[in-house]
Amino acid sequence: MAWRYCEDCKTGMDPPTLRQALTEEYDCPQCGSNNDTLGSTAEAFNELIDMLEGMQNRIEALELKVAESSSGRPNPLFEVWTADSVAECLTGVPEELYSKLWNEIVPLQPENQGDNYNERCLAAFWAYLDTDERVLLNKLAEEEDARNNI
Repeated sequence: MAWRYCEDCKTGMDPPTLRQALTEEYDCPQCGSNNDTLGSTAEAFNELIDMLEGMQNRIEALELKVAESSSGRPNPLFEVWTADSVAECLTGVPEELYSKLWNEIVPLQPENQGDNYNERCLAAFWAYLDTDERVLLNKLAEEEDARNNI
């Protein structure tokens, strides 16, 4: 059964594609007559919005997976090193990140100088870093590990 029939030759026609509905170029395959999409433009916009929302949700889910991937989790080095140690001792920390570590994260660290690294280590403040900073720090930590394991 056809979705609709041509206004001129009465040939059965399939539903218009989104492009046909939006551009109103819904031609009969038999006679070539341009047919009205009968309100399909609004339906096409709704379908496009649904598709875009679905794509946005998938993109957000993928971004979350990336953030939770190995590049999103702190390198084990950061479960021992504090932010000031990272800023001073990790090779390749850019000036802007160096400043952020000292000015934004170090002041958040407990004053306690004890052995409780869980509260003082950079990993405890990982959420204060954006994704790019996390990825960069993990890359620098991997390079540090490689230098020390040679």
